[in-house]
Amino acid sequence: MLKNFSVFRACKKYKNYLVTNKISKDEYLNVVCGIVRINRSVIVCQRKKYPFNGIWEFPGGKMEEGETKRDCLKRELFEELNIKIRIEKLFLDFKYHYPCLKVRLTCFLCRYVSGKIRLTEHQNFLCAKPEQILKLRFLDGNKKILNKLRNQKYIFNK
Repeated sequence: MLKNFSVFRACKKYKNYLVTNKISKDEYLNVVCGIVRINRSVIVCQRKKYPFNGIWEFPGGKMEEGETKRDCLKRELFEELNIKIRIEKLFLDFKYHYPCLKVRLTCFLCRYVSGKIRLTEHQNFLCAKPEQILKLRFLDGNKKILNKLRNQKYIFNK
């Protein structure tokens, strides 16, 4: 029952977001995230906002009008984590359907460049090794990324 209530609250929040930003319920919300490598680890963040409080994700966010995916990712990571990154290449681009929201998620492989991590949107972060990442509870939309990471551990060796 609580899970259904959480989904209901999330749907109400995202429906308001879609209306406010004039996005049709049939359109996909463009979201970018980064697999940010730092010393053979990857930065992952733990959400603090209800209803996904405590769930882990790869850092990133929603694209703003007129923004490229790469510019969006750089902006989001600077705003949310206070870090600068170098985007190396596209890792995965796919569509995911949440119960009340359609997302087009673009994920890039990135390298940490500078900045001391300061959280503004998350409650916690980890510089996680592959075996740690696979034990964390991630957003459903990130699971396709996790599956690809599981099969490409060489990413952590660069």
